[in-house]
Amino acid sequence: AVLAQILHADLQPDEACATVFFRRTGRLLFRRPLSASDLGAYVAAANEAARLTKDFYAGLALSLASMLASPKFLYDADSLEPDPMRPGNQRLDAYSKASRLSLFLWNTAPDVDLLDAAARGELHTRSGLAKEVDRLLTSPRLAALELASRFGREGAPLRAWLRDTVTDVTFFQVAPAARTPQRAAVR
Repeated sequence: AVLAQILHADLQPDEACATVFFRRTGRLLFRRPLSASDLGAYVAAANEAARLTKDFYAGLALSLASMLASPKFLYDADSLEPDPMRPGNQRLDAYSKASRLSLFLWNTAPDVDLLDAAARGELHTRSGLAKEVDRLLTSPRLAALELASRFGREGAPLRAWLRDTVTDVTFFQVAPAARTPQRAAVR
């Protein structure tokens, strides 16, 4: 049901829909476009799983699970390409630059806009790179990350107050279904 919500409502649950889904999702998960052979393999796996389960969305989910287990998702490996400005040398490709930039500033994978800039080659120009750095630095994502970091540094007094003030009796009245995990998180 969740996968059905992610897909466009105007797409029929068929191979074309699976192709659109894996092209879009694979680009975000692998931080670069899928190769034609990878895209074909994920679509074929989804089709086979859908045939066996008799459920298109279960087929997508099973193939998506294989993407999430892929080293291309789990590891952020840089890719190099020949540097046209310095013959005989190599440079990071635009997608590797996008990943490094996003991980450095946002501590997460690149968004669609940064991947689009990489696809257009803008990250290989000073002005294009500066534009994306400015966008990332003024993004609400960075503000949220900074707030979370500040809480990590300055949250010790709050954690101490919670540990000393919130008794088991109070806690169990507030959250009886989550006693053990919540109590462990307060300590």
